[in-house]
Amino acid sequence: MKKSVLQFCKILLIISAMFFASVSCKSSIATPLQEPIVIHHDTKNTNTEKETINQPINNNTVIPVIASNTNNSVFDSLVNSKVDEILNKLNYKNQSGDNSLEVKYNALLKELQILSKIGKTSSKATSKNDKETIEVPVIKQVPYPVIQPLTKLQKLLIALGVGFAGFYTIKYGLKLVSIVKGSTLWG
Repeated sequence: MKKSVLQFCKILLIISAMFFASVSCKSSIATPLQEPIVIHHDTKNTNTEKETINQPINNNTVIPVIASNTNNSVFDSLVNSKVDEILNKLNYKNQSGDNSLEVKYNALLKELQILSKIGKTSSKATSKNDKETIEVPVIKQVPYPVIQPLTKLQKLLIALGVGFAGFYTIKYGLKLVSIVKGSTLWG
């Protein structure tokens, strides 16, 4: 009986060794998993200013006054003298800040002069854009365990171990049962 119990213990030792060897063959490797792209929306206020500066303008316009010529000297002199008299009263001057306008008649040169001065100007144009959406793609990597499939050699060793263990378990189990039935303990 001692011999059969000793053989049964050997079989259990071999089976447990094969079981632990097959379990230790499994390997899990953590590899990163890419989640779908997540879009974050950020809003920000954008204000743009544009400043335009114009240089000062000095403008001088001369309009010649043509004398009357109708072949009637009395009529021509009367018309020309009245035109000079009216245009001499036309002298005008206006000043507003850097801007000015002057209209004067030069009787010697028989011309009307218009002098205008426009000062330096600047203008600011502001445009306000309340919301501008900026899309920022973010990729998160989440590790997860990957169980790799067994190789053909590992599968063969497991199959041989299970077959060997099953064969010897049945063989020595039947012997043990026959020994135990023959003993007086089972009645």
